[in-house]
Amino acid sequence: MSAKRSHILKTKLESKPFSGLKKYCETRWVERHEALSIFVDGFLEIVLALEDLMTSENDKSAILLHNSLCNFQFLITCSIMERVLGITYTISKYLQTENIDIITATNSIETTTTKLHRLRNEEEFQKIFDSAIEIAEKVGVSPIIPRTVGTQEHRANYIVNDGDCCTYYRVSIFYPYLDDLLSSFNERFNSNSSLISSLSCLLPSKVKKAHLTIYKWL
Repeated sequence: MSAKRSHILKTKLESKPFSGLKKYCETRWVERHEALSIFVDGFLEIVLALEDLMTSENDKSAILLHNSLCNFQFLITCSIMERVLGITYTISKYLQTENIDIITATNSIETTTTKLHRLRNEEEFQKIFDSAIEIAEKVGVSPIIPRTVGTQEHRANYIVNDGDCCTYYRVSIFYPYLDDLLSSFNERFNSNSSLISSLSCLLPSKVKKAHLTIYKWL
Protein backbone atom coordinates (compact mmCIF):
# COMPACT_ATOMS: atom_id res chain seq x y z
CA MET A 1 0.00 0.00 0.00
CA SER A 2 1.34 3.43 -0.98
CA ALA A 3 2.09 6.10 1.62
CA LYS A 4 -0.84 8.23 0.42
CA ARG A 5 -3.31 5.34 0.62
CA SER A 6 -2.02 4.44 4.09
CA HIS A 7 -2.43 8.03 5.24
CA ILE A 8 -6.03 8.25 3.98
CA LEU A 9 -6.94 4.94 5.62
CA LYS A 10 -5.26 5.89 8.89
CA THR A 11 -7.18 9.18 8.91
CA LYS A 12 -10.49 7.35 8.42
CA LEU A 13 -9.64 4.93 11.22
CA GLU A 14 -8.90 7.63 13.81
CA SER A 15 -11.97 6.70 15.86
CA LYS A 16 -10.93 3.04 16.00
CA PRO A 17 -8.51 1.38 18.46
CA PHE A 18 -6.35 0.32 15.49
CA SER A 19 -4.65 2.40 12.80
CA GLY A 20 -4.39 -0.14 10.01
CA LEU A 21 -5.27 -3.60 8.79
CA LYS A 22 -3.58 -6.88 9.66
CA LYS A 23 -2.43 -9.35 7.04
CA TYR A 24 -4.78 -12.32 6.71
CA CYS A 25 -2.89 -15.45 7.75
CA GLU A 26 -3.71 -18.68 5.91
CA THR A 27 -2.25 -21.03 8.54
CA ARG A 28 -2.66 -19.46 11.99
CA TRP A 29 -6.32 -19.29 13.06
CA VAL A 30 -5.76 -16.78 15.88
CA GLU A 31 -4.19 -14.24 13.53
CA ARG A 32 -6.85 -15.05 10.93
CA HIS A 33 -9.66 -14.17 13.33
CA GLU A 34 -7.95 -11.01 14.55
CA ALA A 35 -7.34 -9.81 10.98
CA LEU A 36 -10.94 -10.48 9.99
CA SER A 37 -12.31 -8.86 13.16
CA ILE A 38 -10.34 -5.67 12.48
CA PHE A 39 -11.45 -5.67 8.85
CA VAL A 40 -15.15 -6.04 9.71
CA ASP A 41 -14.95 -3.46 12.50
CA GLY A 42 -13.34 -0.93 10.17
CA PHE A 43 -15.26 -1.89 7.04
CA LEU A 44 -17.21 1.35 6.65
CA GLU A 45 -14.07 3.43 7.13
CA ILE A 46 -12.23 1.28 4.54
CA VAL A 47 -15.01 1.88 2.02
CA LEU A 48 -14.89 5.65 2.71
CA ALA A 49 -11.12 5.66 2.21
CA LEU A 50 -11.54 3.89 -1.14
CA GLU A 51 -14.21 6.39 -2.18
CA ASP A 52 -11.85 9.26 -1.35
CA LEU A 53 -9.19 7.71 -3.59
CA MET A 54 -11.75 7.14 -6.34
CA THR A 55 -12.86 10.79 -6.20
CA SER A 56 -9.55 12.59 -5.73
CA GLU A 57 -7.17 10.34 -7.64
CA ASN A 58 -9.43 8.37 -9.97
CA ASP A 59 -7.54 5.37 -8.61
CA LYS A 60 -8.44 2.33 -10.72
CA SER A 61 -7.24 -0.10 -8.05
CA ALA A 62 -9.48 1.64 -5.50
CA ILE A 63 -12.42 1.33 -7.89
CA LEU A 64 -11.85 -2.40 -8.30
CA LEU A 65 -11.47 -2.92 -4.55
CA HIS A 66 -14.57 -0.85 -3.85
CA ASN A 67 -16.62 -2.93 -6.30
CA SER A 68 -15.37 -6.14 -4.70
CA LEU A 69 -16.09 -5.01 -1.14
CA CYS A 70 -19.52 -3.52 -1.90
CA ASN A 71 -20.89 -6.86 -2.96
CA PHE A 72 -23.46 -8.68 -0.84
CA GLN A 73 -21.92 -12.10 -1.36
CA PHE A 74 -18.64 -10.73 0.01
CA LEU A 75 -20.41 -9.09 2.96
CA ILE A 76 -22.36 -12.20 3.98
CA THR A 77 -19.21 -14.31 3.67
CA CYS A 78 -17.32 -11.95 6.00
CA SER A 79 -20.20 -12.01 8.49
CA ILE A 80 -20.28 -15.82 8.45
CA MET A 81 -16.53 -16.13 8.93
CA GLU A 82 -16.48 -13.58 11.74
CA ARG A 83 -19.19 -15.51 13.63
CA VAL A 84 -17.60 -18.94 13.11
CA LEU A 85 -14.02 -17.87 13.78
CA GLY A 86 -15.26 -16.14 16.93
CA ILE A 87 -16.12 -19.63 18.22
CA THR A 88 -12.84 -21.24 17.18
CA TYR A 89 -10.71 -18.32 18.43
CA THR A 90 -10.54 -19.49 22.05
CA ILE A 91 -9.49 -23.05 21.28
CA SER A 92 -7.01 -21.85 18.64
CA LYS A 93 -5.34 -19.58 21.18
CA TYR A 94 -5.40 -22.26 23.89
CA LEU A 95 -3.73 -24.87 21.67
CA GLN A 96 -0.81 -22.49 21.11
CA THR A 97 0.02 -22.19 24.81
CA GLU A 98 2.89 -24.06 26.46
CA ASN A 99 2.45 -26.97 28.87
CA ILE A 100 -1.20 -27.51 28.04
CA ASP A 101 -3.13 -30.38 29.56
CA ILE A 102 -4.03 -32.79 26.76
CA ILE A 103 -7.20 -33.92 28.51
CA THR A 104 -8.39 -30.36 29.01
CA ALA A 105 -7.46 -29.59 25.42
CA THR A 106 -9.54 -32.53 24.19
CA ASN A 107 -12.51 -31.41 26.28
CA SER A 108 -12.15 -27.87 24.93
CA ILE A 109 -12.11 -29.17 21.37
CA GLU A 110 -15.29 -31.15 22.03
CA THR A 111 -16.92 -28.03 23.50
CA THR A 112 -15.96 -26.04 20.39
CA THR A 113 -17.37 -28.64 17.99
CA THR A 114 -20.59 -28.75 20.02
CA LYS A 115 -20.93 -24.97 19.68
CA LEU A 116 -20.35 -25.23 15.92
CA HIS A 117 -23.01 -27.92 15.62
CA ARG A 118 -25.46 -25.75 17.55
CA LEU A 119 -24.71 -22.84 15.24
CA ARG A 120 -25.91 -24.83 12.23
CA ASN A 121 -29.59 -23.84 12.14
CA GLU A 122 -31.88 -21.31 10.55
CA GLU A 123 -32.29 -19.10 13.63
CA GLU A 124 -28.54 -18.58 14.13
CA PHE A 125 -27.99 -17.86 10.46
CA GLN A 126 -30.81 -15.31 10.48
CA LYS A 127 -28.81 -13.30 13.05
CA ILE A 128 -25.73 -13.43 10.82
CA PHE A 129 -27.79 -12.48 7.77
CA ASP A 130 -29.35 -9.53 9.61
CA SER A 131 -25.90 -8.21 10.59
CA ALA A 132 -24.77 -8.44 6.94
CA ILE A 133 -27.92 -6.60 5.84
CA GLU A 134 -27.18 -3.83 8.35
CA ILE A 135 -23.69 -3.33 6.94
CA ALA A 136 -24.95 -3.57 3.36
CA GLU A 137 -27.51 -0.81 3.91
CA LYS A 138 -24.80 1.54 5.16
CA VAL A 139 -22.80 1.13 1.93
CA GLY A 140 -25.81 1.10 -0.39
CA VAL A 141 -25.74 -2.60 -1.26
CA SER A 142 -28.86 -4.70 -1.76
CA PRO A 143 -28.97 -8.46 -1.08
CA ILE A 144 -29.19 -10.36 -4.35
CA ILE A 145 -28.89 -13.97 -5.47
CA PRO A 146 -26.27 -14.74 -8.15
CA ARG A 147 -27.85 -15.63 -11.46
CA THR A 148 -28.26 -19.30 -12.31
CA VAL A 149 -27.40 -20.87 -15.64
CA GLY A 150 -28.05 -24.26 -17.14
CA THR A 151 -24.42 -25.40 -16.95
CA GLN A 152 -22.50 -24.04 -13.97
CA GLU A 153 -18.76 -24.79 -13.77
CA HIS A 154 -17.49 -22.77 -10.80
CA ARG A 155 -20.34 -23.08 -8.27
CA ALA A 156 -23.49 -25.10 -7.75
CA ASN A 157 -26.93 -23.81 -8.69
CA TYR A 158 -29.02 -23.55 -5.53
CA ILE A 159 -32.73 -23.19 -6.20
CA VAL A 160 -34.74 -21.40 -3.48
CA ASN A 161 -38.39 -20.46 -3.31
CA ASP A 162 -39.42 -16.89 -4.19
CA GLY A 163 -35.82 -15.73 -4.47
CA ASP A 164 -35.26 -15.96 -0.71
CA CYS A 165 -31.76 -14.50 -0.22
CA CYS A 166 -31.46 -15.66 3.38
CA THR A 167 -32.18 -19.28 2.47
CA TYR A 168 -29.89 -19.12 -0.56
CA TYR A 169 -26.83 -17.97 1.37
CA ARG A 170 -27.59 -20.34 4.25
CA VAL A 171 -27.55 -23.43 2.01
CA SER A 172 -24.89 -22.24 -0.44
CA ILE A 173 -22.27 -20.74 1.91
CA PHE A 174 -23.09 -21.12 5.60
CA TYR A 175 -23.86 -24.84 5.79
CA PRO A 176 -21.04 -25.95 3.45
CA TYR A 177 -18.52 -23.79 5.35
CA LEU A 178 -19.60 -25.18 8.71
CA ASP A 179 -19.68 -28.77 7.42
CA ASP A 180 -16.18 -28.45 6.00
CA LEU A 181 -14.88 -26.97 9.25
CA LEU A 182 -16.51 -29.69 11.37
CA SER A 183 -15.09 -32.33 9.04
CA SER A 184 -11.61 -30.85 9.52
CA PHE A 185 -12.04 -30.88 13.30
CA ASN A 186 -13.16 -34.50 13.18
CA GLU A 187 -10.30 -35.56 10.92
CA ARG A 188 -7.64 -33.81 12.97
CA PHE A 189 -8.77 -34.46 16.54
CA ASN A 190 -11.44 -37.14 16.93
CA SER A 191 -9.35 -40.00 15.56
CA ASN A 192 -7.23 -39.95 18.74
CA SER A 193 -9.84 -38.91 21.30
CA SER A 194 -10.48 -42.47 22.55
CA LEU A 195 -6.77 -43.14 23.01
CA ILE A 196 -6.30 -39.83 24.83
CA SER A 197 -9.21 -40.57 27.15
CA SER A 198 -7.83 -44.00 28.00
CA LEU A 199 -4.43 -42.52 28.83
CA SER A 200 -5.99 -40.12 31.33
CA CYS A 201 -5.92 -42.89 33.95
CA LEU A 202 -2.13 -42.50 34.04
CA LEU A 203 -2.29 -38.92 35.28
CA PRO A 204 -1.05 -38.60 38.89
CA SER A 205 -4.34 -37.12 40.07
CA LYS A 206 -6.25 -40.03 38.56
CA VAL A 207 -3.86 -42.64 39.96
CA LYS A 208 -4.12 -41.14 43.45
CA LYS A 209 -7.90 -41.15 43.27
CA ALA A 210 -7.89 -44.77 42.12
CA HIS A 211 -5.68 -45.79 45.06
CA LEU A 212 -8.02 -44.08 47.50
CA THR A 213 -11.00 -45.88 45.97
CA ILE A 214 -9.28 -49.27 46.27
CA TYR A 215 -8.22 -48.51 49.85
CA LYS A 216 -11.78 -47.66 50.87
CA TRP A 217 -13.08 -50.82 49.19
CA LEU A 218 -10.59 -52.94 51.15
